[in-house]
Amino acid sequence: DELASFLGSASHDTDAFRTSREYLACGDRVERTLERRRELGGGGGGDDKIDDDEETEWYCMPCAPDHYDYTTQTCALSMLDNDQSYYGYCQPFTAPPDGCPCDYVKEVESSGPLEGRMRANDIFFGRGSIHLSHNFNYIRASTTMTGSEDTFCAHPELLATVESWAWGVGIYIWMEFMNKEEEGMTSHVHALNGNFGKIVNILNGGSECPVKDDDPLYIQAVINRLNHYCHAAKVVGVAQLLDMSGCDGMEALLQTCTTDGTCPNCKYWDPDRVRTESPTASPVELADVTAAATTTEATEGAGSASATESAVYGTTAATSAMGATAPVATTTESVTTTGLTTIVGAT
Repeated sequence: DELASFLGSASHDTDAFRTSREYLACGDRVERTLERRRELGGGGGGDDKIDDDEETEWYCMPCAPDHYDYTTQTCALSMLDNDQSYYGYCQPFTAPPDGCPCDYVKEVESSGPLEGRMRANDIFFGRGSIHLSHNFNYIRASTTMTGSEDTFCAHPELLATVESWAWGVGIYIWMEFMNKEEEGMTSHVHALNGNFGKIVNILNGGSECPVKDDDPLYIQAVINRLNHYCHAAKVVGVAQLLDMSGCDGMEALLQTCTTDGTCPNCKYWDPDRVRTESPTASPVELADVTAAATTTEATEGAGSASATESAVYGTTAATSAMGATAPVATTTESVTTTGLTTIVGAT
């Protein structure tokens, strides 16, 4: 049951394991290879050697929801246009050990191929299998996971491009993050206690708990999360979904979306969240779906997707993965899916 709730949460944040970065902050991105030359000390007498080195940098075009095309993963108008500053995910008044050093950023070029773009490693937007965001969360994760404040502060893109870090930060959030009013109660503990609602309250409570029944965008975000969780639960083969009571309104929304078909993966469970038919997929299916997507790129609480992104994530996923119908985003980067295969295969 815990594996299903973890994978469902990861699937929700990563658009069914297609991206390890938030779309609005860095969905429209380009890669540049920088050449660096270093002098290597020789024995004197003109014997110094030159080492040519290459380094890859990613540059993002931050985008407002109204200007982002989730089908093509392109932004029509950069938030950095007209000399604007981007100030997301940074509390510039914080300093180590309370937060990674950060500041508001501007476009790296006012004209040319990087116009309207910012350096990805300058921003602490959501990354990882379960998204981590904000400079004050990155420094804590860096210290806990690597033993150094500098690792993720200097190179936040490690959480998006290195498989072990992308999966590791999701596990870190799962095992370490908790709400202030429930000291010691992490997502891991809530899963063992059988409560999915309280897990959601930790991961993205500011946006999804309680369910805002007067806001269609937030309602769709919760429906998509439920659909991802139900899919993972079906694949893993759980007999009963976890309790939803820890997130006010989620239980009622589960019943509604199951009835009207807006969370089709939840149709396998009755009103008491008990499975009504035998599983039709093996645990390997989730790994197969992820492998077919080619790559896993890799709340103020954990740093999960915004309501806007959560709502869209459920509609861009492939039919084979989440039962949705919209086109699939095609993103190809260097992170592989073997980590997911290992996790799912272990079941």
